[in-house]
Amino acid sequence: MRRWLLGFSIFFLLFTVGAGWARAAPAEIIFRIGQKYYEAEGQKYPMDVAPFLERDRTYVPVRYLAYALGVSEQKVNWNAATKTVTLDLDGPVLKLVVGEPALWIDNERREIDVAPLIYQDRTMLPARFVAEALGYVVNWEADTQTVRVVLPPAAKVLATALNLRTGPGISYGIKGRVEKGEVLRVLKAASGWYQVQLENGREGWVATPYTEPLLTSPPVSRGTGGSNDPEPLEFSPYRFDQPVRVLLSQGETAVKVVPSGSYALLDGAGKTLVLLSSGDVVIFSVVTLPLPGGVSAIQVDKNRGTIGLYPGPLVLATSQKEGWFALSGGSFSGQRYRGHLRLDLDGNALRLINELDMEDYLKGVVPGEMPASWPLEALKAQAVAARSYAWCKVEKAGTQAPYQLLSDTRDQVYGGMNYEQPNSSRAVEETRGEVLLCGGKPVAAYFCSSDGGYTERAEDVWRYPCDYLAARPDPYDHVSGNPHYGWQESFTPDQVASRLIQRGYDVTVVEDVYVVERTATGRVKVLEVLGRNGSGQMVRQKLGNADYVRIVFGLKAPASDMIKVYDPATGKLLRITFTGDGWGHCLGMSQWGARGMAERGFSYRDILAFYYPGAKLAKL
Repeated sequence: MRRWLLGFSIFFLLFTVGAGWARAAPAEIIFRIGQKYYEAEGQKYPMDVAPFLERDRTYVPVRYLAYALGVSEQKVNWNAATKTVTLDLDGPVLKLVVGEPALWIDNERREIDVAPLIYQDRTMLPARFVAEALGYVVNWEADTQTVRVVLPPAAKVLATALNLRTGPGISYGIKGRVEKGEVLRVLKAASGWYQVQLENGREGWVATPYTEPLLTSPPVSRGTGGSNDPEPLEFSPYRFDQPVRVLLSQGETAVKVVPSGSYALLDGAGKTLVLLSSGDVVIFSVVTLPLPGGVSAIQVDKNRGTIGLYPGPLVLATSQKEGWFALSGGSFSGQRYRGHLRLDLDGNALRLINELDMEDYLKGVVPGEMPASWPLEALKAQAVAARSYAWCKVEKAGTQAPYQLLSDTRDQVYGGMNYEQPNSSRAVEETRGEVLLCGGKPVAAYFCSSDGGYTERAEDVWRYPCDYLAARPDPYDHVSGNPHYGWQESFTPDQVASRLIQRGYDVTVVEDVYVVERTATGRVKVLEVLGRNGSGQMVRQKLGNADYVRIVFGLKAPASDMIKVYDPATGKLLRITFTGDGWGHCLGMSQWGARGMAERGFSYRDILAFYYPGAKLAKL
């Protein structure tokens, strides 16, 4: 089979928006043999006839190909008497005659090696001839019986001189010209016209029938473009006093964004690509270009019109502190976030990062970590702890990191504006800028839901000490309503072995388990497991510290004790049971304890002093 296998260079198509212009054509259109639809921009469009193979050539309906490439229905005409198809491109006119192996561009006849034919009352022709006249290239994929019609990265001028216009059609003004043989960078196509870019950065439109699509992206032409180009879009992103960057997601393939307020889409260099208004619908989706290795790009659509394809990063930026945007699609269902949205490619998925002011970030954190209905002083303590933790992470990550915080329990639960509540926002405002310091630096002010009546030392729970944390009894944690007391979890020896294997240990048979070290408050710190490995050899495996034991066995908190039951007849271990109180790692502030202290009349300063005895409260 003859294959029209055309390569496609690695170039990302930058589109701009113009009011009143011809309909923008998509960057890729797909036809499939035997299927009565074509695909563009992720949508399927019905046809009344399917493409077919004839003598190793792929025939597609000319009318639907023209529609897909941006030619309006009124501009595609059929003369039954002369069996002629005419495409009016707002200047150039293309003509095909059934049975005649030629393509007419205005009065110029261009020979083609097959003639159009009639099939099921439609004019059919291999896609290549019309597509190239309209500025596209064609790939034939024999294994999937697919025809891909793709916008090229560049085009060469074929005419002696070609006018450079302000829009896609001869009704637009002339701003300069380009000469025969010059190579132009292609930005966009619309109804038989290219939007191109010259070497000086100026842009204009040229008629595609007088150019030749190229498969490489060479230096662009200087041309003789005039000076009547529109000025660059003016937009100044809001500069936050204390910015933080939060990873929202890194697995989405498409998201819808609706801004509220003054927004613009910027490229990685900060150039404004398009201005946005409240209520505009912007869709970002990952597309795979027809290149070796499957190169990905971010396609941007605004209000159902394609803006372009970009390699990323992109920034949806606001010029107002009050600006916010709503996210939908994938794992999002209308969540609202303040500030800017940065979009990067992470393989074949989008990475979404929210940049906003620290205090606005905390308004979306505090009610996610502590119920907003709890006493104000407890919420204020939570706000200071969360702010201290966040600043500690921001300083460690640095300003060059793509993001500094995660939005889930690996850091702090952040839900954006959807989480905000008046009481918790008040707690943030009334403690604005306040952090806990140790050695002059913000501390990672760890907190947990409930410490079970005792706070722990960091070296017992993890590995390394923290000067601002201490092990001590907590008489405030066992407050009315705290559900985290008196829990227990039991495991058979086989279940213990399964847990160890999941963690990569070669312990297939468990014979006994011992507590060999306890924390300063008496909780289980280190276990030793006696058993056999896959080779039948006796092994002793230690597990520690306290939080690691908790994680391995899926406990709510470090265990207060471990109870063992043996078979009285054989002496074999039958079961171990962990008992305990609390939920979390039991380091730093207990949230239930903070509530208990606030209900007894303590201030947020008292709460912080109790749970972080080695830290100093200060204002940044």
